Amino acid sequence: MARSMVWKARIGAVAALATLLLVMTSHADARTTAAADVRYLQAAGVLVMPFDVTSGRVSFQIVSRMGGSFGGLPVRTHWVYYAADCRHLADVFISLTALDTVVVDPTHLQGQTQTQDPLENHPEGPTVDLSGERGVVIVTAFDPAGAIVPQIVGGWTIANAAIGTSFGGDAIGVSSDGSLPDPAVLAGGIRVPTFNPATLTSSQIIMIGLESDGGEVHPITRPSAALRGAHVCCSASVTDNLEVTASVPDVCFDCVEFTAITPELADVGEHALLPDTLALASVGFVRLSSCQSATGGGGTALVGTGDAEQFLVVLHGQSVGPFGVVVTGKYSGASAF
Repeated sequence: MARSMVWKARIGAVAALATLLLVMTSHADARTTAAADVRYLQAAGVLVMPFDVTSGRVSFQIVSRMGGSFGGLPVRTHWVYYAADCRHLADVFISLTALDTVVVDPTHLQGQTQTQDPLENHPEGPTVDLSGERGVVIVTAFDPAGAIVPQIVGGWTIANAAIGTSFGGDAIGVSSDGSLPDPAVLAGGIRVPTFNPATLTSSQIIMIGLESDGGEVHPITRPSAALRGAHVCCSASVTDNLEVTASVPDVCFDCVEFTAITPELADVGEHALLPDTLALASVGFVRLSSCQSATGGGGTALVGTGDAEQFLVVLHGQSVGPFGVVVTGKYSGASAF
């Protein structure tokens, strides 16, 4: 069958994609009212999703438009793909009508428009193949006047065909209008749950730094000499199910970090969050805190408290055999926690 880059997701296609999305991501704790701007259950104007089409991996993203307005005119969604090391890889526009859904394959990336009479989808522009890359895609919805509108929801999946595992989850809605959530919710750190690493077949902790400068949301691209060239650095610790907590080395990354929970689960050349001298022998969680980024004056500040609007998203994709789940990092919003 000829492969197409973008196609409309009918019920059967969505069901097929759902076989990869074995278990959808957990939702934010409803008690964390300050994090309500992080949209897990509502339509958003800006969605964030990781992708990975490096060797042996397959990745898809799905986005739906919820509701209609604007006199029947489509919403234009701007898909921008960034590599983990911050390189801008590609961007396309895909128009979505009132109750539209689209599935995107990063190895056959192409824009799309629609005609009303006849009702058809039309590819637009060249096809881009991002094979060999991994990073983040940021999808922004624009109304006909060019304003960001909260009308899209989505999801994503990453499969490792080489070992027969996959996981996927909901797209993270980080904005309704282009502004990022209140960074105060980062004050208590981000907790990232994990199964017992000894039971896992695969593990991928994905950390994404986001910034908005009044336009579209993009990764945190400014390196810091004080952080040894990294764009973001966080203190890290791990807690087991007996509530024993141990510090682990700081986690520093550029735009997006892909890392395993333990060295045994890391790919060749990939870092692990826990050192080989520390064993987590139970379920538990990793806590990232005091995350710093560069300021314009050459110093550093807590993420989002300097001279730029910033935020962090953390995901943990983990599988036991072929059965996978993604858990989202949870925000406590209280430094005393």
